Amino acid sequence: MDWTSPLVSPWNPVLAQDLVLDKLGWCGVSWGLDWEEWTATAILAGHKTAGYFALRPRSRMHAWVTHARRAGLAVDFYLDGCWAFAAQPGTLGAAFDLSALATEYARVLPPPLGRKVAGELLEHADVPLLTTAVHHEAYPATVCALALGYPPEVTAGLLTPRRHRFPHLPDGAEFGAYCPECD
Repeated sequence: MDWTSPLVSPWNPVLAQDLVLDKLGWCGVSWGLDWEEWTATAILAGHKTAGYFALRPRSRMHAWVTHARRAGLAVDFYLDGCWAFAAQPGTLGAAFDLSALATEYARVLPPPLGRKVAGELLEHADVPLLTTAVHHEAYPATVCALALGYPPEVTAGLLTPRRHRFPHLPDGAEFGAYCPECD
């Protein structure tokens, strides 16, 4: 796909969620990173659209929230569990060139599906990024994945093999067309 953004990276689904390595039984691989620390750092550095995480000790989480809010990030902080959803400021449409991305989805996916997902993406242009993060599972796959900074190629891969889409959610956003549970 001919579309990029500094908020989207193939590393986001791997390092932020740890789902790929977990589903593969870790395969003896260790990135040496704490996924929650990586998520917090990537959002603050502008390398990831949004995410959710907890940092320990609590004083460190409080300090991160204070710093992030001063930096202009949108944060929903939950004191009871000492975790947060955080996102870049603004809406999906303000953060991304959704018209260009919708055009790419329409180009690479089969015509009826491409038109459908392009329309779904454009329909959500005015939704705040923090809202898409907090309620990511309630949105269409294109919005959910973009809200978490996942590459659209992975999302297109998820949408293409529709028979695998529903039994493997929410992991599908991370794996795309690849399914470690199926041959």
